[in-house]
Amino acid sequence: MNNRIGLMLSARPDMKYSSQILRSPLVLGARMNTGAPVTGSKVSAVRGFRHMLEPKQAWIDLKCRELRLVETATIPGDRLELNHSISVRTPTAVYYNDGAGVLVVDRVEEGRFLVIRPPKMQTEGGSLTLGKGASLNIPDNTLHVDGFLTESDIEYIEACVEADLHNYLLSFVESRADLKQLRDLDPLANVILKVESKRGLRFVAEDFDPVRDRATLLLARGDLFVELDYVHQILGAARDLIARDPNAIAASRLLLSFMREDSMPSCADVFDVGYLLEIGYRQFLLGDEVCTDETTLSSVIGFFSALEKDYFSARKA
Repeated sequence: MNNRIGLMLSARPDMKYSSQILRSPLVLGARMNTGAPVTGSKVSAVRGFRHMLEPKQAWIDLKCRELRLVETATIPGDRLELNHSISVRTPTAVYYNDGAGVLVVDRVEEGRFLVIRPPKMQTEGGSLTLGKGASLNIPDNTLHVDGFLTESDIEYIEACVEADLHNYLLSFVESRADLKQLRDLDPLANVILKVESKRGLRFVAEDFDPVRDRATLLLARGDLFVELDYVHQILGAARDLIARDPNAIAASRLLLSFMREDSMPSCADVFDVGYLLEIGYRQFLLGDEVCTDETTLSSVIGFFSALEKDYFSARKA
C-alpha cells in the first residue's frame, strides 16, 4: 500500500500561497472555491490561480447541485431563495451552518423559495440571519433538485477551456449523467467527484466503474454527515468509498483544532486522521478554515509530514 501522503489545499480566487507552502512535497495542488466572488473575468481568475500554483495542480471546484442562498435572508420574515428549483414533500427540515442549525420548511413557493415555519426564537424576540451564498442541506428522500450545473458553473467551465485548464471538482454528484454534462462542455475534463448524499453513495456502489478511468472519488464528510439517516453511517461510507477507489480523497473539517491559539491538534482530531489512514486514505483535501491563515496551514502541513515519517515506519516495525 502507498505510504505517501498528499494534500490538496483550498483557496479563494484572490488568495496567494507563499513559496514555502508550495515547496512542501506533500502539497499536490489546490482547489479554487468558486462560491467566492472574483474581481474581473472568470478567465483571468482561472489563469491567475493556475499561475500562482505552478508547478502544482490547480483544480476548479464547481458548486453544481449544492443548495445555496441567492440573497441574505433573516428569519422570521424572509423566504429563503435557493440557487436551484426544487420539489420536496413538506413540512421538512433544512439544515444550515454545516448541520449545526435546523429550520422547518412549511412549503416551497415558485419552485425555489422556502417558506420557513416561525422558529421558537420568534417568541423570544430573536432572529436569525443567513448570508448570501450560505450552504443548505435538505436530507429528505423526496427532494428533487432541478438541473445540475449552475450558470456560474458553466461560465467557469468555459473559462477553464479558454485557459487550457481541465481539472474540476463536481459537488453532489449522483449519476453518470452529471459527469456527462461536464464532459459535453469540456471533453478533456479530469474530474474529482464529491460524494455528499445518499444518492451519491448509491452511484458509487452501482455505477462508478464505467467512469473510474478519468475520475477520482472524494469523501465530502461535512455534507454527507448531515445527509445520512444516522450519524454512525459516515464510518461505513468512508470505508465504501476507499474500497471502490484506492485513490479516493478524504475531506471536510480536518484538523480544525489547529485553529486554536496554541496551534495544537486535539486528541480527537489526531484519531480522526488516524482512522482515515487505517482504512486506506492517503490523500486529503484541507478546508478553507485551515488554509486561510498561513501559520495554521504550515502547522497542519508539518503535522502530516511528521505523521508520514513516523506513522508508517512504526507500522513496519
